[in-house]
Amino acid sequence: MTLTSPASVGFAVAGGAPADARQWITVDLAGFPGAGRRGYIVATEPVARAWHSIELANQSREIILTELRRLRHLPADEALGRACAAANGVVFGKNRDMSFASDAEEPSLIGVMALVFEDQSATIAYLPPGQLMLVEDGLTYTVPDFASWFPDYQQAESPASQAEPLGYASWTAPLMAQTEVRAGDTIILCTSRTGRAYIEDVVESGHSLDDLSWFHHRDPDAVLDTFREVVIDRDLPSAAAAVVGFPPLPNTAQIQTLGDVGRRLKDSWRHGTAMTRQLKPARNPGRALGTAASPAAARGARNGPQPQRPRRQPRVDRAIHRLQGALEPAPGKGAGWRRPTPAAEYGVIGTHGVDVFRGQSHYMGDPSWRHNLPRLPIIGAAWIWPLLLMIVAGIVLGGLWIREEYLVPDVDVEAAVASIDRRIVEAQDATGNDAIVAELTTAQREIDAARDLGVADDVLNQRQQAVTELLDDATNVIRMSDAQRIGSLPEEFGEARVQGVYTPAGVFFVAGSLYQYRPNPEGASPELVTILSEGESIAGTPVGSLWGVAFDVQGLYVTDGMTVFMLPVESQEWQAVPLGRINDQEWTPGPIAAFDGSIYLLQAQYRQIYRFTIDSAEGEAVPRDWLLTGARDRIESASDVAIFDGRVYILLDDGTIQQMYLGDLDEEVEPSYIEPDTAVALVGQVGSGYLYEAVEDEAGDDGRIVAFDLEGGNAAQLRLPMGISTGDANVLAPFDGVQDVIVDESTGTVYIINADGIWTARYSLPPLPEAPNGESTDDPAATPVASG
Repeated sequence: MTLTSPASVGFAVAGGAPADARQWITVDLAGFPGAGRRGYIVATEPVARAWHSIELANQSREIILTELRRLRHLPADEALGRACAAANGVVFGKNRDMSFASDAEEPSLIGVMALVFEDQSATIAYLPPGQLMLVEDGLTYTVPDFASWFPDYQQAESPASQAEPLGYASWTAPLMAQTEVRAGDTIILCTSRTGRAYIEDVVESGHSLDDLSWFHHRDPDAVLDTFREVVIDRDLPSAAAAVVGFPPLPNTAQIQTLGDVGRRLKDSWRHGTAMTRQLKPARNPGRALGTAASPAAARGARNGPQPQRPRRQPRVDRAIHRLQGALEPAPGKGAGWRRPTPAAEYGVIGTHGVDVFRGQSHYMGDPSWRHNLPRLPIIGAAWIWPLLLMIVAGIVLGGLWIREEYLVPDVDVEAAVASIDRRIVEAQDATGNDAIVAELTTAQREIDAARDLGVADDVLNQRQQAVTELLDDATNVIRMSDAQRIGSLPEEFGEARVQGVYTPAGVFFVAGSLYQYRPNPEGASPELVTILSEGESIAGTPVGSLWGVAFDVQGLYVTDGMTVFMLPVESQEWQAVPLGRINDQEWTPGPIAAFDGSIYLLQAQYRQIYRFTIDSAEGEAVPRDWLLTGARDRIESASDVAIFDGRVYILLDDGTIQQMYLGDLDEEVEPSYIEPDTAVALVGQVGSGYLYEAVEDEAGDDGRIVAFDLEGGNAAQLRLPMGISTGDANVLAPFDGVQDVIVDESTGTVYIINADGIWTARYSLPPLPEAPNGESTDDPAATPVASG
């Protein structure tokens, strides 16, 4: 459906004088819609108008806008969540530093209203304070709720009531909403004081939330004038408001696709419903929203009779008021009633409404047919289809002819090959790895360009091999061998995240149920055998959806978050141990590790690792905080945990490894060859002394496993064999969507679990140098149990 370019206007007042609204809000809608780019609106407001809070609000706005532009490749809701988290980190850090200062001031808390426009959808993130109004199709949505400004408002449990300003905590969870934007819609943003003044003014004049539907299809300047008049009339010393309007179009201009027909029918129904609601009896001004008379009555009770100030009443509002008065029911027969909110009256707000969700989960959109089928013009004649096919074929053939005749330049093959050879020779003669990598990177670009220009493969393949081998030597790459796909993930895995562990008895996977990989004899297909199924019963305890698996010398452990099921090495009989809770909170799926009969559960959202003693538990296993306070600063970004060499190793999302000893931070290691946000899994085994990090490159074709010692040195990259390809098979490459890796050092085998299957490959690493004084790195130095 056609969407016109939006118009935005705004004003601000500071200290009773006009001010620049850009000190409060940033609007970047240049090129939206139609230019294939996103539009952004970001407004920030400090809770307390202190100079340092105002400065921090401006800084937060710039951080959020910069992050949104940088994360334009991510879904809008995820980009908003990450951008708010980045700004919250700065504000929280400033507050924490300020609390230690000798002249400590009140901490700064910053409210955020951020909108991302993409195609015809708008995604909203909200952190109080601030007021946002969305008017579409005769319905008005307000965040926070329209009635929340009045004393007798009862707070309902909802995501909106749980949102806190920036700087309130080390984490942030903004209220998220998404709506489809159409011609005629109006979006209003204002500061909390401005919003409260306007809403009180609406209620005191005898109107309600429904009457704000007047803003739909209105000139943004006319809408802004109503807010400006309230600010002037109430003499607010500081205020700000902005209006974004999407100009309406004639009905015929809005119908261009088959999907538009259904949407226009829905619009007609909504418009008719809105008009019908306007004709219903008016609400009692003393009871509308439970608060209509509250402000005026409260002022009258305190101050006695007050002079009535003249009310502005637009012509449309006066007509509505007269019509409502004519239909007012007789006294004594119910002077009015409390109507439900639009969400309660129309159900869950959907298609052309607001879909509310918490966190930064991915919003997949409406799965209906018109979002999945190609959009075609409405064509009634049957003969047009052959004509369309002929036109498309002509365009394709004509484009190919033009490309061959005019766009493909003549290639000097000898010059191109000579340049590549020169780069290879210069790389061979270079003395430092950085210089070698620079020359080989340039040579690789020239090979890619020559291949695109049609230079024969037999000319380039030999040079490609030479560049790859030299680059491998310069970046410590060890090529794995015998890479093969051993099978697809069973359908019952569904969307569950797969985790795996190596044991002397074989490799085990968990995803809802527990499976064991059994390699069959030569010539037979390997098998994934179900060991423990969801729905079974162990010692009278039902098995839920399993998500964690770990192994130590005492046995194998799996958990569904309610119970740990242990298979001891000696008895080989399953045991069920209930997991204790803290404040009756359920344990969320996360990485686990095991050591000496206990499991260690990483809960990044709580910035803690919880230790449960399983093998000797009598009844419920009690959770104990394992991390000490000083070691928890960065745990919210942890993604995996492993226990190796008597220490606990925690993988952070930037690839850093934290070594923990007795619950305290012992050392941080930053291995080479790992970029931020690419590390997926961490593996450690007693034997070689290596730790392994699985890395998934954003491009999807540069996945690898980085092996390094406990100090982060002697790093080597385990990469797939040169030239490996899935061919025409409809399967993912080994590291595409990698979920976990399992390392079997005894056979030199790695298992790679990606989004749709399991791969294996063979590898060989050089032994690590001997430890100082001839000490062995194989024996644990200490147990990982925290003191006390």
